[in-house]
Amino acid sequence: MLRIYRAESYVGLREYKTAIEDLNFVISKMPNWPEVYFQKGKVLQDSGFVGDALQLFLQCLALDEDFLPAKLEVEKILCDVLSPEKLGESLKESAWNSPHIRNKPFILGSEVTASYSNLQLCPLQSLGGSDVLEPVSGGLNRAQSAHALNSTKDLAKEDGLKRVSSEPLLSGQGKGALLKRKLSFSEQDTVVCEDGRNKHKKQGESTKRDMTLACGTIPGDLIDVSDFECSLCMSLTKNVPMFVCTMAYPTVPCPLHVFEPRYRLMIRRSMETGTKQFGMCISDSQNGFADYGCMLQIRNVHFLPDGRSVVDTIGGKRFRVLRRGMKDGYCTADIEYLEDVKVADEEELKKLRELHNFVYNQACSWFQNLRNKFRSQILQHFGPMPDREENIQAMPNGPAWCWWLLAVLPVDPRYQLSVLSMMSLKDRLIKIQHILTYFSRDQSK
Repeated sequence: MLRIYRAESYVGLREYKTAIEDLNFVISKMPNWPEVYFQKGKVLQDSGFVGDALQLFLQCLALDEDFLPAKLEVEKILCDVLSPEKLGESLKESAWNSPHIRNKPFILGSEVTASYSNLQLCPLQSLGGSDVLEPVSGGLNRAQSAHALNSTKDLAKEDGLKRVSSEPLLSGQGKGALLKRKLSFSEQDTVVCEDGRNKHKKQGESTKRDMTLACGTIPGDLIDVSDFECSLCMSLTKNVPMFVCTMAYPTVPCPLHVFEPRYRLMIRRSMETGTKQFGMCISDSQNGFADYGCMLQIRNVHFLPDGRSVVDTIGGKRFRVLRRGMKDGYCTADIEYLEDVKVADEEELKKLRELHNFVYNQACSWFQNLRNKFRSQILQHFGPMPDREENIQAMPNGPAWCWWLLAVLPVDPRYQLSVLSMMSLKDRLIKIQHILTYFSRDQSK
C-alpha cells in the first residue's frame, strides 16, 4: 500500500515513469491483487496510453469481476472509442477506401451489405441509451478490440456494465440519465430492422409499437417500492459483510469515508449484488467486533478517481451476532435481527407512555440548553431531532428520537452498545433518562 500511495504522489508530480516502477514492483510481489492493476491502468491512462490502460483494467476485472471502478473506466474508454462521431468517420473512410466499393456505383445492395458483415459488432450500450448495435472499425487494432469486447461481453452477461452515480445528489433528469440497465444481453432477443441494423429487444416486448399490455395500466397509487424487493435477499442473515468502525443506530444517518482496500471491495460487492446494505459494529479486543450492531442501508455512493468513496448510509435493523467469519480481508457474520418486545397490558402501556413523554421533554430541554455552536454542529451532521410519535410501539426499534439522541450524546460506545442491544423500550428510556439527568446537572453548573 505504501508503494501505491507513493505512486499516486508521483502521478501528482507527473513523474509517470517512476510511478510505473513502483507499481511494477508491487505486481511482481502480488500478481493476483486487482487493485494494483487498476492503479497502473490509471497511470497509463493519465499519461495518454489508453490502449494499454484498457488491457490493465480488463486484467483487473479478470481477477475481480466486481471491481466497479475498473468497469466504469472500461465503459468510458469503449464508449469514447465507439462514439457515433468516431464510428461515422471510420465507417466512411473504410467504405470509400475499399477497392471493392471504389469502382462500383454507390448502392445499398448485397455487395455493400456483405462488406459490412466483415466488421465487428459491439454489444455495448451507448451512453445515450440507444439499443441499436453499430458496426465498429478502427480505434483499436483487431486483436485488442476482440480481447476488449469479449471481456466486456463476459462482464455484461452478469448484469451489463453497471454504473453508480458519481454525484451525491442528482436532479430528477440526472437520475433518469444514470439509471442502470437491469436486463442483461443474454435475456434479450435480436431484431433486424428495416435499415439492416441489429437491434436488441427486451424479452417479451412486442415488435409492434401499437401493442398494449393485455392487463392494462396499473394505477401508480397501487405500486409500492416493497413490491420490487426480494424477501429472500432483504433478509440477508447469513455471511453478512461487517464494517468494523463506529456505532450506528436505526434511522440515523451514518456517512462513511471508505479508503481501505478490503472495505472498498465490500462496498462494491454490496452495490453490485443489489443488497446495498452491510452491518456496522464497533471493534472488540477479544472477538474482533462487538456482539451487537446495526445494519446500514446505502443511499448513495460517490466514487473518487483514486478508488476511495464517500458512502451515504442510514441505519436500519439491529442485530445480534451468532457466528463470525472472514471473506477476502473483511469480516462477515451470521446474525439474527432484534425487535422490541411489545407491551400488551393496558396499565403497563399507560405507564410506558408517561415515561416516554417525560424523557422526550427532558431530551428537548437538554438539546435547547446546549451552546449554539454545539447545537449547530449536531443539526448539520445528524439533522433535527425526530418528532414525538403517537404510537410508541409501531416500529420494531421503537421511537426514532431515542436513537437520534443516543447518537448525539457524548457517551462511551460501550454504554451506547448496551442500550442498542436492549429489546425493552422501558429499559432503554430509563437508561437515556439517567444519561440526561447526569448531563443536565453539568449544564446547570
